[in-house]
Amino acid sequence: MEEMESIFDQSQDEERRRIVFLKEAFLSIHTHLDVTNNESVRAVYNELHNTLMGIDEQEDLRWWKNTHGPGMPTDWPHFQDYSPEKKTKKGKKEVEKKETIEKSVMIGGVRVRALYDYVGQETDELSFKA
Repeated sequence: MEEMESIFDQSQDEERRRIVFLKEAFLSIHTHLDVTNNESVRAVYNELHNTLMGIDEQEDLRWWKNTHGPGMPTDWPHFQDYSPEKKTKKGKKEVEKKETIEKSVMIGGVRVRALYDYVGQETDELSFKA
């Protein structure tokens, strides 16, 4: 029976150490999550509070009226009439002429044709003419 009491006391000591460890761990987490003790957080909070308290809706509305209200100059968009260009049918001679001007080049075993001039912007880019 004495042996059972001894084992029970040992288990109680182990459990006490676990409880103390968990209590310290949770208190440490609580301390790190408590932002009210952090001076920099408190300063930011105070600055935000002062900024919000400094808002004057009447002054803001007066500024908006004087800046964008009635009678103020505005920069309205200017509209232009759109007139699409009329497409003309290409004759057979124009198509043949275009085909003779177009040249293709082999690059890396692939035949390519430039549609427009391009000037390389970086050192590893090619410049070419259509």
